[in-house]
Amino acid sequence: MKQLKALRFADETIYLRSASLNIVNGTVGLNFSCDGSHYLSYDEFLSKGLDFWFGDNSSIASEVACAVQTLDTHRLDAEVDVLASLGCIQVNKLLYALEKGDVPERVAAFSVDERDYIYRELKAVMDVYEGGVCGL
Repeated sequence: MKQLKALRFADETIYLRSASLNIVNGTVGLNFSCDGSHYLSYDEFLSKGLDFWFGDNSSIASEVACAVQTLDTHRLDAEVDVLASLGCIQVNKLLYALEKGDVPERVAAFSVDERDYIYRELKAVMDVYEGGVCGL
C-alpha cells in the first residue's frame, strides 16, 4: 500500500490516477497521468520498487515515500471525512482557498504536508462529482 500511495501522490506529471488489484488473475493495474496503463503480476509490481517508476537517479521517490510514511493518515483521513461531510460547496471553497495559497482556519492547525494530503484527498473526492452532482 505504501508503494501505491507514493506513486499516487508523486507529483502532477507522473501521478498514479488509479490502481486496481485483480484477485482473480493476480495482477496489479496502474493508470498513470503521463503514460497510461500498465498491468503487472503482484510479484513483478512488488519487485520493481519506486526507483523503477521514477528512474534510478530520482530523489523524488525517496522523498515521497518518506513523506507518505511520516503522515498520520488515519487522523488525516478522519479530518477529510469531516470536511467532506460539510458538503460540496464548502469543500470547493476550501479547495479554492488552498489553491490560491490561503490557509483557511479549518486546516490552519495542520502542517503544509498534512494540508497537501488533505487537499489531494478532497480533490479526489470532488473529482467524483465532476458530472454536476453538486449543482455548482
